[in-house]
Amino acid sequence: MVFWKKKQLILENALGGILQKERIARGISLDGAEERTNIQKRHIVSLEESDYSNLPGKIYIKNFIKNYADFLNLNSGYLLEIFEKEYLFFKETKDDKSGIFRNVKISNFRFVVAPKIFRNIIIATVFFLCFCYLSGEAKNISKPPELNIYSPLNNLATSEQSIKIIGEADRGSQIFINDKLIIADGEGKFSENINLQIGVNVIKIGVKKKYTRENIIYRKVLVVKEETD
Repeated sequence: MVFWKKKQLILENALGGILQKERIARGISLDGAEERTNIQKRHIVSLEESDYSNLPGKIYIKNFIKNYADFLNLNSGYLLEIFEKEYLFFKETKDDKSGIFRNVKISNFRFVVAPKIFRNIIIATVFFLCFCYLSGEAKNISKPPELNIYSPLNNLATSEQSIKIIGEADRGSQIFINDKLIIADGEGKFSENINLQIGVNVIKIGVKKKYTRENIIYRKVLVVKEETD
């Protein structure tokens, strides 16, 4: 509906639309206009369609417009100003050799093809950028939180049967050591003592947020039995 109203507005503001609207409002037929202005009917039709390709030279067109405007009691000076703008557009599109522009009758809503293409390109670009942004946001949402383990080092050998796990994760993350929930401070730092057994101990430290994958780090600690004298 909005698009149709825009097209109606373009038609009414075009020179041909103004002439045709006034003639119809006065109840004058094309034949009657031809008889009373001595302008051939085909030229009147071309004027009312702003179809300058089917009219003689510019001087003749301006005379047609002045006579027709006087006949319809319209301001010929104002209409000639509109004509100059439309005729300039007509000449530019007519002389274009690149094929970028295509000339269409103004009364049929004269549009330049190139701006429409550019508009479609801009719309497609905006959609593409929105898609990339949303994809990036979705990826960031599902991205596992950061997790750093400062102690112990991996493959550590010790005779102690307990060890302190020290690390740091993204704020707001849930931290698990061997599937046990650990409480971190406000900055995401945590420490926890765990018991070890003689031999190889595999410690699983995991961190996750809602809707994200879990980030897991393993630490192997070898506990050797302390020799006694």
